[in-house]
Amino acid sequence: MAAGDVGAAVAVRDADPTGLLNKYALPKVAMVVIAVAAAAGTVLSTVVGGSLGYGQAAARYLLLMGSGTAAGGLLWAWQVVGPAARLVGGPDAAAYAARQTALFREVQGWAWLASTVGWLILAPTYWALGTSGRTAEHLALAVSMAALLGWGALRTAWRGAVRRRASGGAAALESADEARRAGWALAAVALLLWSAGFLQVWYDGPGDWQMLLWRVLHLSAFAAWFGGAVWNVAVAVRAARANLSVPVVIMANAQLERFRRIVRVAFPLIVATGLLQVWDYAGFTRAAFEGTFGHFVLFKLGLVALLLVIFNTCPMWHACSPIAGMCDLDDLRHGERRARADV
Repeated sequence: MAAGDVGAAVAVRDADPTGLLNKYALPKVAMVVIAVAAAAGTVLSTVVGGSLGYGQAAARYLLLMGSGTAAGGLLWAWQVVGPAARLVGGPDAAAYAARQTALFREVQGWAWLASTVGWLILAPTYWALGTSGRTAEHLALAVSMAALLGWGALRTAWRGAVRRRASGGAAALESADEARRAGWALAAVALLLWSAGFLQVWYDGPGDWQMLLWRVLHLSAFAAWFGGAVWNVAVAVRAARANLSVPVVIMANAQLERFRRIVRVAFPLIVATGLLQVWDYAGFTRAAFEGTFGHFVLFKLGLVALLLVIFNTCPMWHACSPIAGMCDLDDLRHGERRARADV
């Protein structure tokens, strides 16, 4: 068997697990845990610690999850896929980048729809603040709507550019124009996230700039983590399976390493800003961890602890992906030795 055949045998080794309970389900479990923690946080800040109802909390959850998914995905497209494709180089890496970007368009479309629905439900509530002469909320609402529309327009333009580039066989996000589109789209979604935080804080406690800072940092870190997790589960593996090869696996591993660096910053930032919001609202007293408010806080801290366990277990157990080498390139070497032994 030739060396190229061995490489091909290693590249296509995909566990393709059946059933829900296997180690490769851990990234999906982590994504679900993050989503549940976000739901708890939304209810905590909107209903329990705020003055809105569960309907507004559900709308706000749609807005934040949609915007967070898109923002994290755009960050991945801009700062993970592009650099990894340039690092590996070659037609396989270029095609893999194009496939990922094309798949992300589908995810981004649903995220844009969720954010739009959430914002249309919330807008009347925030607009009513004008009756008390508070014009800052109107400005934030206008910025948010502009960001939402701008994101939709940029998404449409990017979709056409990616389709043309993919049909020509070149790498998505390799050109300066496409990288610029991703950056501008990320800026638009970031404005939407930050404006949502601004409006919620100002609705319950006008003038609390400290809480606003914690909320903005908290939402940004959440978006970076959750959006990247969605990309890793729903985009990276699917795109790799379409045409497995050694360069594709190496590029996927490089992407995952870059994402781990993002998580190492985002995770402690989420925890720290979450605790600072609790401190700003109730102080670090026993009362802050009692009653309905305290139970929500403890529930979120329990989910954070579970995420920490999953985050450390995935690489140790090689459970980041069912495709050999994506989690650890040493898996490729082990697979190659087994393939050579079979020759």
